[in-house]
Amino acid sequence: MLSKYGLDFLAHSQSPLSILALPRKLFPRKHDLSQPERVRLALEELGTTYIKLGQAISTRTDLVPAEYIAELSKLQDDAPPIPYEDVCAVIVHEMGCPPERIFASFDKEPLAAASIGQVHRATLDDGTKVAVKVQRPNAQAQVEKDLQVMSDFVKVLGGTAKLRDYDLEGWLEEFAFTLRNELDYRREGRNTDKFRFSFTDDPTLHVPRVFWEFTTHRVLTMEEVGGVKITDTEALDRQGINRRRLAEECARIILTEIFEHGFFHADPHAGNFFVECDGSINLIDFGMVGTIDRPDRESLMRITLAMSNRDSETLIDELLTIGSARKPVDRQQIKMQLDRLLELNMEAPPEEFSMAQTFQDTLRMAAEHKIRIPSHMLFLARALAMAEGLGHVLDPHYRLIDTTRSQLTKFYKESRSPSALAKRAEENYLDIGEMALDLPKRTRRLFGQLERGEIQFTARLGDTGELLEHFHRAVNRLSVSVLMAGVIAGLSVLTLSVSDRFARLWVNVFLAAVIGGGLVLLAGFWRSRKAD
Repeated sequence: MLSKYGLDFLAHSQSPLSILALPRKLFPRKHDLSQPERVRLALEELGTTYIKLGQAISTRTDLVPAEYIAELSKLQDDAPPIPYEDVCAVIVHEMGCPPERIFASFDKEPLAAASIGQVHRATLDDGTKVAVKVQRPNAQAQVEKDLQVMSDFVKVLGGTAKLRDYDLEGWLEEFAFTLRNELDYRREGRNTDKFRFSFTDDPTLHVPRVFWEFTTHRVLTMEEVGGVKITDTEALDRQGINRRRLAEECARIILTEIFEHGFFHADPHAGNFFVECDGSINLIDFGMVGTIDRPDRESLMRITLAMSNRDSETLIDELLTIGSARKPVDRQQIKMQLDRLLELNMEAPPEEFSMAQTFQDTLRMAAEHKIRIPSHMLFLARALAMAEGLGHVLDPHYRLIDTTRSQLTKFYKESRSPSALAKRAEENYLDIGEMALDLPKRTRRLFGQLERGEIQFTARLGDTGELLEHFHRAVNRLSVSVLMAGVIAGLSVLTLSVSDRFARLWVNVFLAAVIGGGLVLLAGFWRSRKAD
């Protein structure tokens, strides 16, 4: 496979993967394609798990070059349909009887086919039209087999010096967890319900209903949604839909998911959006979602507003708050780089400015300075990039930053309103009450421990080696100087106390020798100090 797509440089002679480097003449080389294109084609041919891997890697804008991000983002989870007999076998295994006995009607031809499952139209006994997603028979076994191969591969790569700092094994564990969740259609159903409840009062967005009596681990039955694909701009124009307003609504929905609900669609690509005649939006496919807690949401708000205001100081503070530095950060250097980045991006012409690119460049710069960013931030970067790309399809002059700035200002003010603070206090009133009751007792205990000397403080200082070395030399010089002064003073007293002229002469000679030797030592110390 590596040789076929010209990727056998991964299996050079010094690598444990050299066994994979088959003779090049066995396969035609893809010389007319770029390396990112060849990587994408190889992943597509390898199948389900590797397509998902490529899609996940496309979120790592902090590590992967932009040309690979652009190419891997094109990976489509399409696959040839499986025979109806296999679909029927899965439904029988999961629900105990064939689809003809469960549904009033069931289309044998799939509506869509993907690598994990495919969708069929069906009708319930009461006439409700539904979409039934059925998992491929061998999907789970194939995913587990591929994950094991990836695990062995990552163990080899993770030991190299260049990749040791990136925690590839931890990242693969997170990817495997997400992929296994996608294999459980019950989890996708719960995600769908949660989104529908979150947007109950929003007439702009419709999320399909899940029919749990016809849903299992490998079968998901949902309300069928209508509308035209959001990328079909000609159909939208025929229906008289304002595309600029539609772009703003899509951005508002995505921003509301992230910053208000803290539970967002991590794969909001155009294929999941359908538009009704009245301009309302149908959103489907909730297999991949992300969560972000309140402190991180507020920090992300400040990050985004700091970028739009070119406030590099606040941006650095928030990056260090939301991430973790794996080494001391040169604040002045990263500030200088962020100032340059924000200046270049924010002063670009409106048609060239990209908020998602600015966000991705900021995350990449943080990674260069060994600031580890939580994984949900990378999903956010991908969600913002998709929202911006969708907006540009609908209106080439649309700027996501304009919607983002107004929405985030609104969210931030609402989060600080008296009603919001009162609600948060109500949610945490038990903790606040317990803390208030325990405070006097804990304070008395703390002062008692201080009086008894039971509390010790430990301070760790970084990069103190050179400072301690200079301090050590200074103390040595001071010690020698004090010692020499003491010797000279003592001999002087001794000289004055000796009455015999001959003895006094020898004492003076000895004193001169000591003073001369002391001067030589002091000169040596002086030269070493000058050399430092």
